[in-house]
Amino acid sequence: MPAIANNATTAPLSPIGRSDLIVPSFSLGTGPLGELRSLVPEEVAQATLSAAWDGGVRFFDTAGWYGRGLAEHRLGTFLRGKERTDYVVTTKVGRTLHRPANPAGFDRSPWVGGLNFDVAFDFSYDGIMRSFDQALQRLVRPVAAEALLRVLVHQAADVVRVGRRVDAALLVEDA
Repeated sequence: MPAIANNATTAPLSPIGRSDLIVPSFSLGTGPLGELRSLVPEEVAQATLSAAWDGGVRFFDTAGWYGRGLAEHRLGTFLRGKERTDYVVTTKVGRTLHRPANPAGFDRSPWVGGLNFDVAFDFSYDGIMRSFDQALQRLVRPVAAEALLRVLVHQAADVVRVGRRVDAALLVEDA
């Protein structure tokens, strides 16, 4: 099952592992757009995404963790209006974003910038579904729900190592 139209990119298409998901052989990771090491003005973030698109990039990898939601917001803004068959997005589940308990004393670290959300690890079925739903909201649901064909359980080994159990791993198709 192709996730992207064959004529949407000049990059070679490849399956992911042994799955039938066909994607471009490279992607743009959006972590830096979440302002990990330096602040990134909105116009620079959008220009970066535009330059990648103009260069043929049609596979984008993001996460709610990147800038505590900022990278997903920026990617969703950029993809609004693009044909959903022209790109594919992967994001991670298992981290939900919440209003800080103490907004006045909120610490964004390790992010230099980003949004003011506390992050909770939750790899239960409900937590995975909540983080997926939050991602669709940040990625502009009407566009992203159809293009976001796969979600990734990120750092599941760390969760298992600390004694918590991963209750659900999802492959979301045609959400």
